[in-house]
Amino acid sequence: VASQVGRQEDLRLVVALDATDGAMNFLKNMVGLMSLKAKEQQTICEGVTFDTIAREWRLKWADKEALAEVQKVVDTYLAGIKATVGCTSVQRVVCGTCLDYKLIVAIDADAFAAFEQSGFGPEKELLDKLKAIHGVSTVETQTYTLMAL
Repeated sequence: VASQVGRQEDLRLVVALDATDGAMNFLKNMVGLMSLKAKEQQTICEGVTFDTIAREWRLKWADKEALAEVQKVVDTYLAGIKATVGCTSVQRVVCGTCLDYKLIVAIDADAFAAFEQSGFGPEKELLDKLKAIHGVSTVETQTYTLMAL
């Protein structure tokens, strides 16, 4: 039912109706959705839309000691990164074969400009600290769109 609802007012009505039918579990699960508004999708070209823009910070690590130090540095910034306005997720990708470490910060597309104007939050300071770790190389950044399909 909720997937057919397009507006916040309709969602409230659906929740209220289901609650009167005794579906309290449904109500508990849907209450959090009442405050959500539909994300505005942006279009790159016909058929290619997105609602999230990600900033990726990536590097190569030489050994497990370097990897452990990388994670310690990231951990000191993680709460602040997650508190960024519009942040929907922070993901870490580690490949033990090619020795990649990637931190992907997903931001609502409509909030991304402010994140970009801020210098991408702690990016400069974080990357400077990562570059200083013995065994870390090829520290890079990339911005791209994300969209759940």
